[in-house]
Amino acid sequence: MNEEFWKAFRSVKTLLEQFYKAIDMIEQTVFNMSTEKIAEPGTVKAAFTMDLISYLGYLAASDGRITRVETDLITDLTGFDVTPAKLKEVIENNNIYSVEFETTAPKTLQLLVDVDNLISRNHLSAEDAPSASELYLQIFELVGDLFIRVEGAASEQALAD
Repeated sequence: MNEEFWKAFRSVKTLLEQFYKAIDMIEQTVFNMSTEKIAEPGTVKAAFTMDLISYLGYLAASDGRITRVETDLITDLTGFDVTPAKLKEVIENNNIYSVEFETTAPKTLQLLVDVDNLISRNHLSAEDAPSASELYLQIFELVGDLFIRVEGAASEQALAD
């Protein structure tokens, strides 16, 4: 992997760290100001990380094989020790490589849309600031782009997925 890859990796890793801090802030402030039960405190990070692992597992499975290079990147991005065998098990147990997975919005994204709506209803958002759900989508786009290029030239199937 070249210097350009590592530069992108560091940027993605920094963005993930900032997003985790934003999740902490959301849980500490937004959840406390609402009478609506959006989520249990402390659960959003875990759900986001599982969304990320599921998404990357989907991309890893798109070419029909899961490599150690791919699972090492998942480990580096999420902090969870993932092996090809463990990832294959997660994919199978959670029906990740399926039409249902492709057509269902991740639970964390749904939750962040609820947070965005709550923030908007209470007039707390800055006009030029991206919403939590927009940041979520940007992160997945950047992480996906990084992931499909981890082994060099991305396969046509991975790019299509």
